[in-house]
Amino acid sequence: MRLLLSALAVLTLILPNTASAQNNFDLTDLRDGETLLNISATETKQVPQDLLVATLQYTAEGLDKRALQNEVNVNIKKALDEIKKEKNLKVSTQSYRIYQFTLPSTLPNMTQEDRRRWRAQQSIIVKSKDAEMLLDLVGKIQDMKLDLTSLNYTLSPELFEEVTNELVTDALVKLQARAEQAAKTLGKNNVSFVEVNVNGNGYARPQYARGMVMESMAMSKDMAAPSAEPGESDVSLTVNTRALLKP
Repeated sequence: MRLLLSALAVLTLILPNTASAQNNFDLTDLRDGETLLNISATETKQVPQDLLVATLQYTAEGLDKRALQNEVNVNIKKALDEIKKEKNLKVSTQSYRIYQFTLPSTLPNMTQEDRRRWRAQQSIIVKSKDAEMLLDLVGKIQDMKLDLTSLNYTLSPELFEEVTNELVTDALVKLQARAEQAAKTLGKNNVSFVEVNVNGNGYARPQYARGMVMESMAMSKDMAAPSAEPGESDVSLTVNTRALLKP
């Protein structure tokens, strides 16, 4: 048990990709009767998603580039002011763009120059574990002429860290048991981990929320709140170890 607790102390903070605790053990350091054992264990767990993420975007199109940017700025600020009235959420602005585009050439009586327009847009990302509150809020923001461009569930960083720590613990318990069994089979009495590597492949991409409002609702005077149901994410990691077996 002391061996396991020592390994866990090194791996208290788990990184999504790779974490390691190693002594760079050299095979030439092996003494008579010692054996170096390479073993690994993979742990996977399906975890209910607990964080809802909504992305909303305001877009303005026209001929006056400066006026369009001002329109975006004013409406994004109004949306942010409305969002900040709520608690238990995180909000950030993303992807401010201003670019020129051309209307379809099929439009009659318009030259190439006449068909040129400017488009300005900016996005807001809102995250919360309170799905009911966030969905109601999204409906209000949509009513302020912002488009809902994505709505998906994912795992919160806190839950992901909690689950990965559990998986590392489970994997190390299995590896300790395997190493002790191998030592017993080979007639060895002592086991110690000289290298531990944790390789996590993270978790599945966020699933888009199911049950989005129908397009026809977007034409109503008051925007209905969208609907969403969480799914599950597969959290998986592999622990690779090198165990030193001694007589």
